Amino acid sequence: MWKTRPARWASSPATSADLPSCFYRTPDSQAYPNVLQMQILKGELSGQLNRKTTYGRVVMAGGEGVVVCAVDMDRKTFNNWLASYGSAWTGRDPEAAASLYADDATYQVTPFDEPLRGRAAIYEYWVGVAKTEEKIQFEYEILAVTAEHGIAKWWASFVRVPPGLETKLDGIFLISLDSGGRCQSLREWWHKRQ
Repeated sequence: MWKTRPARWASSPATSADLPSCFYRTPDSQAYPNVLQMQILKGELSGQLNRKTTYGRVVMAGGEGVVVCAVDMDRKTFNNWLASYGSAWTGRDPEAAASLYADDATYQVTPFDEPLRGRAAIYEYWVGVAKTEEKIQFEYEILAVTAEHGIAKWWASFVRVPPGLETKLDGIFLISLDSGGRCQSLREWWHKRQ
């Protein structure tokens, strides 16, 4: 989701307070160097800035511009994503699971494995899950949500097939969603009991 705000900026020097907070703030709440702000204020720079380092993009023309700001991740969006993730897993539906991820998403199943890269790789992972797990149950609790990340504790149980091994998992997700509500990055840590 994106929201648009009209902005009028003078070509004279200005401070970061004159810029909309959704543009000049970084995830750690630090302002960009004044030189970048000045270039933008003067209309000398136009283009897109990466969501991973800012909250939006600006295109300037003749001292007027439009700031397009990514809507920050919120608890409701994160909760909806987790509920869909749980439905896809318990329903053993690889297509539904893969649809939750951006085309260039990463999914790191454990901290010691290389992350899966891209929706196609994530889909193949979920095809394997659907073939080897039955009687799946999944629950979660949201622990924290920031503008950039959601953190959730989760529990799952299933029967691994073959050999019919009952399995319980207890884990943590660190998730970032893109502006369309799809997962851009998922890292998980979990412990297993069988």
